[in-house]
Amino acid sequence: KKKKKNKDKKEKTEGEEGEVTLVSTEWEKGEAYSYDDLLSRLYQIIEDKNPLLGTTRKYIMKPPQVVRVGSKKVGWVNFTEICNLMKRPVDHVINFVLAEFGTEGSTTSDGQLTLKGA
Repeated sequence: KKKKKNKDKKEKTEGEEGEVTLVSTEWEKGEAYSYDDLLSRLYQIIEDKNPLLGTTRKYIMKPPQVVRVGSKKVGWVNFTEICNLMKRPVDHVINFVLAEFGTEGSTTSDGQLTLKGA
């Protein structure tokens, strides 16, 4: 192993003929930036590179309309409408809801989700 010489304030640079010369450099303290300045600079850079990032309009979800179907079933009336608002396929949302609730269910022809055992 080689030992490093004067690692604190010296850098090695190669000359034109492949010679190694030692150059002494002093560290100079630059301008101190506050956290707020750095944060505002970061947000400005992000906004400049991605102008459409923060302009996405949020949509408002409609609350689910839930009705009782018999004594052991529950119907989610506006299920397909909510899936369309979320821009998600109905089958994907059905699988998610059934897995989260831990129950069985099916859809009717008019877009209602019927959950069993609720």
